Amino acid sequence: MTIAQMNAAADAIAYGDIGYDQGQRWSFYQNGQIVQGGEGDCSSTDGAIIKMGGYPIDLSGTFFTGNITQRARAAGFSVFPFTSLDDVRPGDSLVTPGHHVVYVRDYERMLSAENDERGRSSGGQAGNQTGREIRYRPWYVRPGGWTYILRPPADEIGAAGPAPSRPAPDLQSLPGDPRIRLVVDHDLGPKTVSRIEQWSGCPLSGRRTLSTAAWASVQAAINALDPNPPLLEVDGQAGPKTIAALQVLVGASLTGRLDAQTVAAWQTYLNTH
Repeated sequence: MTIAQMNAAADAIAYGDIGYDQGQRWSFYQNGQIVQGGEGDCSSTDGAIIKMGGYPIDLSGTFFTGNITQRARAAGFSVFPFTSLDDVRPGDSLVTPGHHVVYVRDYERMLSAENDERGRSSGGQAGNQTGREIRYRPWYVRPGGWTYILRPPADEIGAAGPAPSRPAPDLQSLPGDPRIRLVVDHDLGPKTVSRIEQWSGCPLSGRRTLSTAAWASVQAAINALDPNPPLLEVDGQAGPKTIAALQVLVGASLTGRLDAQTVAAWQTYLNTH
């Protein structure tokens, strides 16, 4: 039972082809496995993530945001009233009963399942048609607020106190080598962001995500390494052409998405260039 296992399940949903449909909400999860091209909603995806993390949550019968808090508590989770994002940590779920639930992947992203390609709750095409039906998005507080924090026992410290401070970027490098060394963990975290900024010639910002300026530096760096037309437009946008050029450069599969495998290939590349 680990948060790492939950993160792996969340990545498979976010980077896969899982669409949104409340009427087919369990078609993405069959026999304990994620089925690409299936459909889910906020509570079914969150429940599956918890289950695939090894926690014994009961997904039977009617499982929804109205009872996920009780089911998570029965599976050993701690339940805290939500007061601030400062109290949230990776592995948590944030829920407002009867409305919405999200999974907290890390100190930057939440997995949120919101609507289909038409902005509706059901009836669309199978799979993630827009790339935004179920997706990672930056931490946020929904307009109606969050009600509870659901915390897995693997992350339990025995008290409902605030989360530890968020880690600052680790800028340590090997003796005599100015490059920031990376663990190939498939995660575009703060240390990887700092190394990308270093590699591309962008000033180190201490940010936890790649800024527009950083992406512009990445585009310029790719153009310098492969000056043959067509060159990338240096616009600071991580569009399909930029991602495809990056995947060619680092030797990743051409998926058109900045997925976990692309991040891992980029980390490997950065450790040798």
